[in-house]
Amino acid sequence: MPEPVIRCVLPESDADQQRWVVTIAGSNLATVSGVWMGERRIAPADLVIADDQYLAATWSVPTNGPWPVPGPVDVVVENPDGLATLRDGFTYVPRPPAVSSVAPFSGPATGGTAVRIGGRYLANASEVTFAGAPAEIIDATHDAIRCITPPGTPEFYPVQVWVTTPEGRAQSTTGFTYSSFPAGPPQFQVQPPNFGPVVGGYQIRLGGPGARGLSGATEVTFGGLPAEFTIEWDELILATVPRGPAGIVLVTVATPAGTGTAGFEWLAVC
Repeated sequence: MPEPVIRCVLPESDADQQRWVVTIAGSNLATVSGVWMGERRIAPADLVIADDQYLAATWSVPTNGPWPVPGPVDVVVENPDGLATLRDGFTYVPRPPAVSSVAPFSGPATGGTAVRIGGRYLANASEVTFAGAPAEIIDATHDAIRCITPPGTPEFYPVQVWVTTPEGRAQSTTGFTYSSFPAGPPQFQVQPPNFGPVVGGYQIRLGGPGARGLSGATEVTFGGLPAEFTIEWDELILATVPRGPAGIVLVTVATPAGTGTAGFEWLAVC
């Protein structure tokens, strides 16, 4: 069979999304075994060959990024008889960051508050500033950044929070307010039901009325046993209960500002 030929790629650039599907049109495509979008090789399982003239390729960006570098890339297809290249066949468009939330929205002027910044296209964040002072970035995904606030000056009004990525800068509309009150440990409840079987493996919610300070969680334990957890926002953690002995135990959430506790009961399985 002759070498493959690429006639065109549709669409020619990416839309506002995290997952892409393109159609490659050409000839001698029925036996294609490899497709590259720039340096990214598309997994064989993500190729759908319609016939000798068309195939579809699907790929996505992991949750923690990073986004592809903006600009055109070559599209390459391979079959047993050779390669075909369409120069600048697909273009990644720039994605400037967008900030939609800052939680918690206040903390002590001494700094050290664990903050979750929500938004879009944040995985490539290179800097976060509070009133112009750089924060320590803990981690960043496409829709959230976790960081530690720098020291600031107590004010009655919020200071500006900016996020910088290689594609641009974005400002929070709500900002962050520094207060003269010291930070305290997180506060939360085990939301009903606050009991479950000793076998573990199920998920419960840590939060409730008055909950705060959970976005900086570094460890969650049940009776001293570590649990897997996901921080949803400053007032909510989803935790997977580990296997444990029957009885009432303390659930702890540790943060840089201290450790909060609540009660939970493991029930024996008859």
